Amino acid sequence: MLTALTLTAALASCAPSATPTPTPSETGFASEAEAFAAAEETYRAYVDAYNGWITDERGQDPLALLAGQALVDETKNREELEEAGLHIRGSFQVSDFAGQSWTSDQVQALVCLDLSGVRVETDAGEDTTPKDRSDANLLEVRFRAGADDIRIISSLLRSEEC
Repeated sequence: MLTALTLTAALASCAPSATPTPTPSETGFASEAEAFAAAEETYRAYVDAYNGWITDERGQDPLALLAGQALVDETKNREELEEAGLHIRGSFQVSDFAGQSWTSDQVQALVCLDLSGVRVETDAGEDTTPKDRSDANLLEVRFRAGADDIRIISSLLRSEEC
């Protein structure tokens, strides 16, 4: 199953650096504001790392910001893209991030991901991006706070528009 970024790019056609991963307080998130800010910072770091990965600038590996099903899905997606001889080109942009719910160790948010600058190409450089794809996708993203960091644990494409 494709993660939302890869799915967005491959089927809907989703400044690399060692961006530090936000960390929750020792007892988890102390407030809604803290939870949503940490989740947004993590997601933006993930998109930056992913953009670096697709442009071969290879800063932080975006897999380092994933856990659970999101990590399983993205690892499989990389393999499927490679086997199909497809490459994602361009860059994703987060156009909106809206926290939806939180607990002391989990956050759910809706993310509007702009993919107007992203295309899918074959090894030969042929653009295979569907002509009718949307320029933005709405994603439901879940995060889990660990002892030392916060990671994306799932990302689902929603049917609604941004």
